[in-house]
Order: sequence, then structure tokens, then C-alpha cells
Amino acid sequence: MSNYFYPNQFKKKRAIGESSLSVVPNPYQMEVKYDPEDTSTNTMLPAEGVVLKDLGADDQAAAGIPIVGKRTNNYDAVYGVKVFSVLKNQHSPGDNFVLAKKGDIINFQCSGAINRGTKVALIVASTGYVRAVTTGYAEVGVALDKGANDDIIRVELTCDNTAVSAT
Repeated sequence: MSNYFYPNQFKKKRAIGESSLSVVPNPYQMEVKYDPEDTSTNTMLPAEGVVLKDLGADDQAAAGIPIVGKRTNNYDAVYGVKVFSVLKNQHSPGDNFVLAKKGDIINFQCSGAINRGTKVALIVASTGYVRAVTTGYAEVGVALDKGANDDIIRVELTCDNTAVSAT
């Protein structure tokens, strides 16, 4: 029996927050900066939705890349979704990372059963999970696959930076 592993002997599993599009450069992705004024212990994870941030007097007009922050409620606007990275997956305030925007196809995990074509929303308390859109949940995209609880499905992003009512 061999004590060696070969890189192609295992089937690659889809990663949460990974883009399913294989075009380079991906026109639906951009680099953003995680709000440098956020709490230093907060981190941004793959497949986490973000909101655009205004830093008030500290903001410079038309300078640099967009600044984003964490969503705190399920009804908050979704500007985009943090993309999975093999190099660094957990980003701290002030870090730059890649953001998927409307039109990209991202892998998410199901929270309950989801049918193909269902509009889905991110769950703030469970990073990387989506559920069918109901009252109080901002839409992030449309499910391209059918999945049961904890299945990984592809979602075409439709996020348009619009918040919804909490109730």
C-alpha cells in the first residue's frame, strides 16, 4: 500500500462562496475594502453579504475602491457577496477582498428545501446559508439547483442594494 497521495485522486468538493463562473477576468466581481472603522474582532467570511458604507467626514470623494461592511439584519440591502479565496478566507477590517455582484453565480448552502428558480435570501446568523425569500429577508439571488437542507447549490446573484421592510 502506498503512503503517497496524488493530487487528482480525490473529487473536488464545491466550496461555499466559490464562483461557478470560469471566465477570467470575471466581469461580475470587483475588489472592495472592508470598513476600516469596524470592530477589530469582526471578520468577513466567504458567502457573506455586504452593504456599502459611508465613513462620513473620513470618506474621501471619489478616491480608492468601494468600502463595505457587514449586514446586521436579514432585511438589510445586499450590495454583493464575499467570494471564497484559497489564499485567505477570513478578512479583518481594513483588508481588501473580492466581491461578487449581480450576475455572478455563487455556491451557497441550503437552509431547508429549495427548488430550482426560487428567489433566495442570505441568513445573517448562518454565514453561507440561503433560504427562500419571505417577509423580512432581502433577496440575494435565484437558485439554479434544487437542494435539501445543507446541500450546496448554485445561486445567480440578483442583489441590487435594496433593503426590505423588517415585517
